[in-house]
Amino acid sequence: MTDAFATVWRPGDGTQWVHWGMSEDDVKAKDSTYFPQGLRITTLLIKDGKFAAVWRPGDGTQWVHWGMSGDDFAARDRTYFAQGQRLGTLTTDNGRLAAVWRPGDGTQWCSWRRHVVDFKTEDGAYFQQGLRVACLDLDDDPVIKPLRGMAQRSEPQIHKG
Repeated sequence: MTDAFATVWRPGDGTQWVHWGMSEDDVKAKDSTYFPQGLRITTLLIKDGKFAAVWRPGDGTQWVHWGMSGDDFAARDRTYFAQGQRLGTLTTDNGRLAAVWRPGDGTQWCSWRRHVVDFKTEDGAYFQQGLRVACLDLDDDPVIKPLRGMAQRSEPQIHKG
């Protein structure tokens, strides 16, 4: 099976690196190279354990975590929000969450494991409050499952700041 991409391009400046088919170690190695060059992860996707990411110019702290349960994600989001970090990207793979937090301010609400009716209700309510969708992902299997063969492993993470 070959990779199929859905992509949006907009005007921009500066360096951009796009990599796909990466392992966890590949992501960590690329980020260790690009972060000191002033590049931050702007897009992170995971499908069947393979990573795709885009690095573009940015500054400040960056937190990257994957393999999170809903409770783990919520706890990290509360911590990082209090530190002035906001979600830059949020994605799911086999019911597990991955996210990148970057410097930001203002209101942020996020949800996951929502079906169409729940999403429409939340989107309508947040729209009335002046909020707009900043990141959207679909999980083919929105049921949280343990990671196959990885339950005893500590959660991977990258922190730069």
